[in-house]
Amino acid sequence: MNRLLRKTKAISGNQFGFTLAELIISVGTLAIVGILTIQFFLTAKDINRRASELDHSVYLANTIIESVKADLWDRYPLDKFDRMPNNTDEKSVEGKLFFDKEWQIVKETHPMVFFEVTMWMNGQENSIQDRSLYDITLEIRRIKPYFRGKDIQPVIYSTDTTIYIKTLKESELP
Repeated sequence: MNRLLRKTKAISGNQFGFTLAELIISVGTLAIVGILTIQFFLTAKDINRRASELDHSVYLANTIIESVKADLWDRYPLDKFDRMPNNTDEKSVEGKLFFDKEWQIVKETHPMVFFEVTMWMNGQENSIQDRSLYDITLEIRRIKPYFRGKDIQPVIYSTDTTIYIKTLKESELP
């Protein structure tokens, strides 16, 4: 083994190799670059998840508002809203929906609840015949915090609108 090593050194003419300090510096540099690369990919994954959830939230909010405008209280997703007690007046409605990680509706007590959709509808006094003006506020929250997120239950999407629809009566709502 030593003969082979001596022959190799004699052929190359190089008597020097890597020093221990050079090896430590190169391994340290490689470790730092590796950590930065991993953080880059984790951040990209987090941004991708947030963008995907925002897309789903905007689509769901538009579906809910369009369903309210079309008076489709007996169809998805309005038929699944859990109505909450609202003591203000009979023209006000509050409802909640809960979704899992795959955006499937689940009960509030389900162990994999990831998202909460809350809708507030407040009727105004200016009614004409059987139609009224309603202020609708829709808020979609993520129940579990994001990776590296600071908010405990961050709001993914929120919207406010005013629509003119058929006056809601307690007996007609699901």
